[in-house]
Amino acid sequence: MIKDYYSILGVTPLSTTDEVRRSYRKLAKQWHPDQQSEDPTAALRFQEVKEAYEILTDPIRKDAWLQDRWQLRSMGKDPQGTPSPWPTDLLKACIALEQEVSLTDPHRADAHALMKRIQKMLTADAVELLVKVPEATIRQGVCLRLLRCGAHFRPALAEQLTRLLQPVAGPDAELSAAVQRYRLRSRRRASIEMLRWPLLLLATALACLLIARA
Repeated sequence: MIKDYYSILGVTPLSTTDEVRRSYRKLAKQWHPDQQSEDPTAALRFQEVKEAYEILTDPIRKDAWLQDRWQLRSMGKDPQGTPSPWPTDLLKACIALEQEVSLTDPHRADAHALMKRIQKMLTADAVELLVKVPEATIRQGVCLRLLRCGAHFRPALAEQLTRLLQPVAGPDAELSAAVQRYRLRSRRRASIEMLRWPLLLLATALACLLIARA
């Protein structure tokens, strides 16, 4: 992933070294872990700001980064700025989504649309940041809430959700077990649904036979 260090520091290619330095000092102070002790993502933001400053003030490293940036743009793509959402923002989005899903009739809900929303939330960058955050409750909150959002997914979608959440669960044995239980429940439900129609047809045939004999 090629980051847009200009965006991260809030400067432009025309900004002077002094402007880059002033922006760095402002952001470093804002996101220093000592200043944001209640935000578990502050250390990650601080490190990203520091990385951007070090690249933009080192002529050799900056030149290498500019070449990579030019190659990326030549392919019609743009470098990425600060990844979004951050873990705390992602958790808030998951809480809101869970509340929305809980108020929706699962039989009328568009499961595929819901899955797409979850996929947009769990980008590779978002998962990478989740894994790095030392606060385990954020990963747990995101993972468990999204499992509840997908409680009525059919097996194919449930499998997709499982694959998305496995990296989030990571080495957390309890979270990994929760993801596996979700997968097993989905498979059992699918097996029951496969048997439901044959059993219903059999019951209908027996009922018709009893009626005919009567």
